[in-house]
Amino acid sequence: NAGNVSSGTLPTTRGGTGRADAQRLAGAWCTYQSDGTPSIYDSYNCSSVTDNSEGAQTVNFTTACANTNYSVAGTATYPSGTNFHFITLGSRGGGMNDAALATGSCKIWINYIDGNQNQDVLRVTTIFFGDWS
Repeated sequence: NAGNVSSGTLPTTRGGTGRADAQRLAGAWCTYQSDGTPSIYDSYNCSSVTDNSEGAQTVNFTTACANTNYSVAGTATYPSGTNFHFITLGSRGGGMNDAALATGSCKIWINYIDGNQNQDVLRVTTIFFGDWS
């Protein structure tokens, strides 16, 4: 009921405590265009997106995360019919880049499977879960 939501207590569900605490809510999310000059469509706790190179952007947080142990998920879409894209925390063929995760930002690479390269796209969605205050 509405009282449970406003108090932060949700009905108990199997496998959970029923609380809507910070660990269960996104600390930040951002939907942006990376093709050309990056621009944010909509976001929460994201101040800007920095264009690093073709297929590589940094999402900058308004309020930093407490550490770099946060989770990242997202999608990349190019609506021209070439939707063979995925996001990663490392460049194509370069593997995981520990420097991608910072408390105040996260560097995202967009990989194009068919082209064997990084590529900008029209819509990137990212979501971050971690220890935000």
